Amino acid sequence: MADDRETGGHEPATSLVEIAPGTALVFGVPPEGFELTPLTFVPQSDQQAIGAAVAQATGAANVAAQGVNAAMQAQGLVRLAPETMRALATGANVVKDGSYNLGVLTAQSGKFATQVRWAPAAGATTASIVAAAGPAIAMAAMQMQLNQISGLVEQNLAATRELLGTIRAEQWAELHGLQRAVSKAVDEAMHVGTASDAVWENIRGKEAELETQRDLFKTLVAGHAEFLKSTRDHQKRRDYLQNSGQALAHDAHSLIVAHNAWFQYQALRVSNVRGRPDPDGTNGALVERLVAEARAEFDRSVQTLGELLDDVHREVSIIAALPGGRTLPIFGKGSDAKAAAQIAGRLVDVLEQLGAHLGEPKVEAKMPTTACVGSEPIADHVLPVIGWSLRRGEKLEAIAYAKELVQGRERDTGDSLIAITDERILVAKRGDFDKYGSFEHEIGNGDVRYVRLHDAPPKERIDVDVITKDRNLVWEFPQSIVAAGGVLAFLALVQSRISMPSEEKNSLGKHLPSGLALPQLESGWSTSLVE
Repeated sequence: MADDRETGGHEPATSLVEIAPGTALVFGVPPEGFELTPLTFVPQSDQQAIGAAVAQATGAANVAAQGVNAAMQAQGLVRLAPETMRALATGANVVKDGSYNLGVLTAQSGKFATQVRWAPAAGATTASIVAAAGPAIAMAAMQMQLNQISGLVEQNLAATRELLGTIRAEQWAELHGLQRAVSKAVDEAMHVGTASDAVWENIRGKEAELETQRDLFKTLVAGHAEFLKSTRDHQKRRDYLQNSGQALAHDAHSLIVAHNAWFQYQALRVSNVRGRPDPDGTNGALVERLVAEARAEFDRSVQTLGELLDDVHREVSIIAALPGGRTLPIFGKGSDAKAAAQIAGRLVDVLEQLGAHLGEPKVEAKMPTTACVGSEPIADHVLPVIGWSLRRGEKLEAIAYAKELVQGRERDTGDSLIAITDERILVAKRGDFDKYGSFEHEIGNGDVRYVRLHDAPPKERIDVDVITKDRNLVWEFPQSIVAAGGVLAFLALVQSRISMPSEEKNSLGKHLPSGLALPQLESGWSTSLVE
């Protein structure tokens, strides 16, 4: 390993102190394969305070009159991916090295690994370091987030600015004027190592303007989110995206920019306060509070915006997967739906990199083992549309075609597509599904109450009632699908969802005549068909 060469085959030459989940200070030899963020925004006195706190907590070095020795000088910050954290935790389960855990740091390329000392964010070592150098640690953590946010937002600006047109032109110009002024001040502060008075005075007093911009776009985005969340009808959601999609994209993009500028402003304020004389320690306490509030507010906003854009990405991706040439002017007049879906996905990726936790990655839906569709081939759009209709982490378990009958079986309402996942049962009229990608019924696993099969001439059809909390569904599986097999396995999955919550079983119990008990409710199959 690289560290063995550095230390003669003995101790690791790299030490990591995780100051926030996934963000670590590097001491000693910077690890290969990781981008090191220098501490240019953290005053030299704070860097020395961090090194002294690490030395004291770990016993790795003595504090000299001039500060800590070279081994305890922070080299910078690195961002650790979740898989890297898991690798470190695995090693730390079994090996300790003084106040550090020993772990394996896997390069982002995956091509090599390095043994390191590691102090996890939740560990006692890191807690003592934070207690000893709180304001300095807060500044370091804010620097990492600032660098990450600034880079991603600039990339996003370059990728989408020309696509958003000229709507809300006045608001756009005002916001980007503020953003440019704040970003210029950040660059100047990075150059000199702190937000000096000369840097700070140039943008001081712009917080109210930034708050106005942030509040404006938060309100606009909240309006889009409220409509999309309250409207279950896919066609109405699609119409909304067609009519208001460009405004939604502009507002979401502008809110990212506004949050970035606001966060940069807070970082500059913190740096300026931290660089001032602090004989009584009040500046240090103010720094910790400002950093905590700024990071918490940014994280909340990113999460909310991420959830909204994830919904938008899902909707435009469904439209893009449907057959026929589709247009959706969400990113410019006449743009096709596939391009809009790609750009919406890019915005979601940016927000996830900024810290939005949206769940497991989206995975493509594949044909499940239980598929009752007869000899008819599945159209190319069916599985992609189902996949985009699923929530993150939700898995498709079965798919079937059936005729949907009205209760009493006197009228056939047409062919239906039924998809069973590990969370829900989704039912769509095939015509609506092919045209709009929409499901008419969504039944949660806990809402199925009873499954009843009906006798029918052998191999002609299978009829089934599915009784749910809110509706009764009647499905008929015709001979072509029955002959292909798998219908009973499909229905067994439906039956496995049966649930009768105690509050429903007992809702009428108080009305029983005196001395009678509420009977146990049971559900099951018609025995003539199970056999």
